[in-house]
Amino acid sequence: MVVGVLHYWVPLRVLHEFEGDYLASFFLLAGLILVLLHGREAQAKFKVTSKLLFGAAFAAFVLHLLITGWTHLTIDGAWLTGERWERFPLFFLAAFLFVYGLEVALGPVIRGTERKRLLISLGLLVVVWLALIFGIVWLHSGEILLALLAPYFALFFVLSRAGAQLVRKHSGSALAAAVFGAILLAGFCLVLFPVS
Repeated sequence: MVVGVLHYWVPLRVLHEFEGDYLASFFLLAGLILVLLHGREAQAKFKVTSKLLFGAAFAAFVLHLLITGWTHLTIDGAWLTGERWERFPLFFLAAFLFVYGLEVALGPVIRGTERKRLLISLGLLVVVWLALIFGIVWLHSGEILLALLAPYFALFFVLSRAGAQLVRKHSGSALAAAVFGAILLAGFCLVLFPVS
C-alpha cells in the first residue's frame, strides 16, 4: 500500500537525497501504519526515563561516528558533511517511526528467544524490501539504487537489528531501542545516498 502511495506522492521530497527521499518517505508512511496498527501498545511503550533515552542516543551517535570515521579514513569519504547533517533530523524522524513501529510489533525481548526475535525482525525487513523491489519492477518507480544497495542494507540491518535488540534487552524500552536503531539507520542512509 505504501509503495502504491509513493508512486504518486513522495512526502519527504524536500530532503533532496537522490532516492533517499523515497526511502525516507517509505519509512515514514510504513512506520505510521505500524504505530497506528499497534496504537495502544505504542502509546504504552512510549514512556521511558530520559537517562535511558540519552544513553541509547549517545551510544548510537558514538557508534555511527566511529564507523563513518574509520570508513572515511580507510576506504571512502563516508563522513557526513554539513548539508547531510541538515537532513538528519527529518530522516531520523522517518526512520524512528519505522523502527519504533517494528519494535512495538515485535514485542519484548524474552530470555531464550533472542535469536528467534532477531530472525523474525529480519524476515519482516525482507518483506519490506520486497515491497520496495515490487515498486521498482512493477510500478516502475525508478528507485533502482534500492535494489543495487540491497546487499549493503542487508548487512546493515543484520547488525543494527542485533544492536537494537541488545539495547531493548538491557533497557527494557522499545523507545530507547528505536532511537538507537533510527540514529544508525538515518546516518547510514545519509552516507549512502547522494545529495541532489
